[in-house]
Amino acid sequence: MKKILSLTLLSIIVATITIPTIFLGSSEATYTAMGTPYVDKDFQQTIDEYFNLRKTLLLPDNQVPQAFVTNKLAGFLDSPNVASKIEERLSAVDNLALYHDVHVLDTANSATVTDITQSGASTYKAKVYEWTWIEYNDGQGSATDIMGFATDHEMVLQKDDAAGYKILDDIYDDSDILGVPSHYNDSLVSSTQGNESVSIKSNGINSNVDLNVNNLIDYADKWVVHEYSKDAMMNPSNYNKSVYGYYSADCANFVSQCLDAGGMQYDYGDGKHNGNWDGTQWWFDLRPNPSYENYNVSPPSWRLVSKFIEYWKNQGYSQVSATASTVFPGNPVMNNTSHVGICVGYNSSGTPIINAHNRDVYHVPYTMIGSGTKTTIQILTKNKMQYDPSDATTITPSTTSQSMVKYMNPGSNHYYTFTVSSAGYYTFETAYYASSQLDTKATLYKPSRTSNGTLLYMDEIASNDDGGDDFNCRLREYLTPGTYYIRVRAIGLSETGYYYFFYKKG
Repeated sequence: MKKILSLTLLSIIVATITIPTIFLGSSEATYTAMGTPYVDKDFQQTIDEYFNLRKTLLLPDNQVPQAFVTNKLAGFLDSPNVASKIEERLSAVDNLALYHDVHVLDTANSATVTDITQSGASTYKAKVYEWTWIEYNDGQGSATDIMGFATDHEMVLQKDDAAGYKILDDIYDDSDILGVPSHYNDSLVSSTQGNESVSIKSNGINSNVDLNVNNLIDYADKWVVHEYSKDAMMNPSNYNKSVYGYYSADCANFVSQCLDAGGMQYDYGDGKHNGNWDGTQWWFDLRPNPSYENYNVSPPSWRLVSKFIEYWKNQGYSQVSATASTVFPGNPVMNNTSHVGICVGYNSSGTPIINAHNRDVYHVPYTMIGSGTKTTIQILTKNKMQYDPSDATTITPSTTSQSMVKYMNPGSNHYYTFTVSSAGYYTFETAYYASSQLDTKATLYKPSRTSNGTLLYMDEIASNDDGGDDFNCRLREYLTPGTYYIRVRAIGLSETGYYYFFYKKG
């Protein structure tokens, strides 16, 4: 169990250390909305040191040199609020393991300063958007997974000619991710943890639903990160804002977008009209003007959690307790009636994982959608995907073309993984097998691809639909050394049958 360090003791102990090397990469503070006034390099150094400390405090005890924590904490203890936040963070590793089976192996973060204003003769207010990335397993020897979550900070810094800058305050809340869930207690955890039935290989869906889960997941992974571009200081990328708008409370809007990408049909009820508050409609005007927080381009059931739940229940779908055996890819997962995310698959130990907005989360276990009671809308009642990255077939491309034959179930997908030891071109394609004529699509992923200065697991780097013969897919990419995954699926939801998968170096 991680011990809470004495802040009084830390404030009087000084040591010189070397910052440990982090596999996922160090913190990276970027400035995209500097505005006026200009802030000097000491400001940036203070931000960098503080967010590097935040990253390090999430590491397991055996990876955190006591001298490092002691020395670095001493510089951030002038503010009682900052000191208490740091102390809370020291408990996070234990909380993650106890309540979510997330056993931290490594961490990384990126901090983007999105706004700076001068509030006094020597004080500045800074808004910072931080992504924290955690490499973890289930503590039972399973494969390693990566999850991420965003945190919005409102910071106050003061210029000190002798000491650079001091952080006077940092207002944020990540207790829903790193704290003790409000509905947990010790007896509940000890009596129930690890006893849930997990069945992720069964195939089939609710007979009333024709949902393309693959498309839904592609969309959810692509638009979950709120990126800020250094080349577009005044026009940051707000998710898919240009199409669907963006709301300060964007969670239901995001989940609705994902369901839309999966092919759920718009429902105009008795005729599209604005101001519909009875939960009988679900649609979005794809050409809104203006787009930002425009409440006339969709009904509340699209963008308001309570009305979102009401609408899907009115459609005949059940709202049930969220467990590892009731949450399936494509299903919304709610924290009470205040927050909603969407299931995008499973981690290596079979736990359903979630993407969401506000807070932004990427591939976090479903138990981390919020600190309250979790429920799910069972739009899907079975795991339609059937396979996930942990089932990937290992292939070894060489200069000689190789192939294998696979059978594709309706709506399913197959994963392949391979390691590139020497850079070069690699080719992957499918072909018809006997009488089966699947219309296939292939997507290439590289776990180490960066996004917003951080590492993003299973990030898409290329895809192809009909680049091969007829309706077959074909990818030819120049790849550098590393590990890659390819996901192959049929475009049509009802398509099934055998197909050839060819691969080679060259």
